[in-house]
Amino acid sequence: MVDEEGEVFAKTFFADHAVRESVNDMLQESFRVADVEHGEVQTFESAHLSARAYFASPTVRQAQQLVLTVEVELKEGMHVYGQPLPEGYIPIELSLMDDETLKLVEVEYPEPKEMRFDLIDETLPAYEGRLEVRAHCRGVASDRETRRVQVRLRYQACDARECYLPQTVVFDLPVQVLPHDWEKLD
Repeated sequence: MVDEEGEVFAKTFFADHAVRESVNDMLQESFRVADVEHGEVQTFESAHLSARAYFASPTVRQAQQLVLTVEVELKEGMHVYGQPLPEGYIPIELSLMDDETLKLVEVEYPEPKEMRFDLIDETLPAYEGRLEVRAHCRGVASDRETRRVQVRLRYQACDARECYLPQTVVFDLPVQVLPHDWEKLD
């Protein structure tokens, strides 16, 4: 990646040419371009938080990198836990429910804040306000069709007095699977 002054500010290397990044990923991740045409946006709203989920691009090719973004806005006074946690606590967690279209390579969570909870007499990693979780995925399908990818966000919201029942939100996002660049398009 080269900036406006022509200076290299990021490099990406893969072991072979079978894996590559998408242009939308590069624009969104490296250049922080906010108005890139990304995939369909799905939203969720509860008494504890609101969330938006979308892929960096509406399309993917086999072995191509694709970033999934989930933006979470916690309601005033609410928090969710980060990691690492003692046994019995539930952190916010992002996952894919199948691996036939995309393989989950890595999930990036923001750095949680160490928060003191007097009611339980513990200091734990947690999030308040807004957080953005990014999952780096790789295309595995090659069948040239639109597929639905189920993205699961699991969390347990808490306030100063109580922790509520754990919740799992499922986003059902479409991704158009394209042929390899060298294959003839129909």
